[in-house]
Amino acid sequence: MIAQKSIDELSEVIDIVKVAHHINIDLKKRGSGYTACCPFHEENTPSFHINPVKQIFKCFGCGAGGDAIKLVMDKEHLDYPDTVRKLADLFNVTLEEIQANEEDKEIKEKKLSLYDMNRGAAAHYQKQLLFHLNNPDSSHWAVEELVEKRMLSKDSIVEFQLGFAPDNASFLSSKMIAAGLYQMANDLGLCKTKEEQVTDMFVNRIMFPIHNERGQIVGFGGRKQEDGNKMNPKYINSKASMIYRKEEVLYGLYQAKQSIRKENCAIITEGYYDVITLHQAGMTNTVAPCGTAITESHAKKLKRLCSSVILLCDGDEAGWKANLRAIDILTIAGLRVEVCELPEGQDPDTFTRALEVDVWDEQKVGEVAA
Repeated sequence: MIAQKSIDELSEVIDIVKVAHHINIDLKKRGSGYTACCPFHEENTPSFHINPVKQIFKCFGCGAGGDAIKLVMDKEHLDYPDTVRKLADLFNVTLEEIQANEEDKEIKEKKLSLYDMNRGAAAHYQKQLLFHLNNPDSSHWAVEELVEKRMLSKDSIVEFQLGFAPDNASFLSSKMIAAGLYQMANDLGLCKTKEEQVTDMFVNRIMFPIHNERGQIVGFGGRKQEDGNKMNPKYINSKASMIYRKEEVLYGLYQAKQSIRKENCAIITEGYYDVITLHQAGMTNTVAPCGTAITESHAKKLKRLCSSVILLCDGDEAGWKANLRAIDILTIAGLRVEVCELPEGQDPDTFTRALEVDVWDEQKVGEVAA
């Protein structure tokens, strides 16, 4: 088993452009990035893009995306440990190997199976959304919500691997039952049982995959169409599992970690849309907790990447209460904290769509020293 410290050291030096060349992807320089014909599906017009600043790749044709490790795993058909070893050789990083006992190996294999199931579910959801997104005649509510109302670009939608769970309660569950994988799907909260009937947990919802720092999908958030029904919650989220504890995961950290290191600062918001909208506006060091308050675990993760944070919560009483709770936790962890005040009734998503990025400097209201 490879020590996490070694994986972190490797992440610091990986260059995704060098990796792509090494695995024989024919890149062409385009602006500040690179393009190529996608290695994961047949095409004549390049739809595969690499962003060397964020150290990520994405394909606008098939939806594939991730970091350098994910690129090698998918292109070379390697598992995670072998991919890390291959890249460590390429970048001259010495890996520390830890001897794992049989119980550790069994747990690790179970976790890998759960990651694979979530990745497969995300691919099914993403395929549904891309179908509607790529159809010029589509007037689907999810497309209207994401593109017209939220003003998200296809770039952002693909980068965060957004998807759609169709209005079909057996969309995933029927596949899981046929494959004999219902129990695992139930453990992850992808399926549920009511009155002895197995159905999907997420139905007719926009899907937000939640990644850990390595880019593995650990859970999902699902947002419903506005229907005025308060009995049907606006968001439902994956339950706790062997691979997901919401108090330990920050949404967007996988996409933001390179920028957080570079800026030595993280912006903390409240929700999925806040994170994606701010990334799209250029504030790519933005993260958010997953339906919970900031915890000590969140603070420790951020402290490993930066020395300061900006709290950017909704402009209401609940937002200020969230700020006050977070300040203590973050300062105890040794982080310098600034608070950014929004006008009452605004959230980072709506505010960002109406303003230029540099306006944020005027919204800062104070700093709390660590």
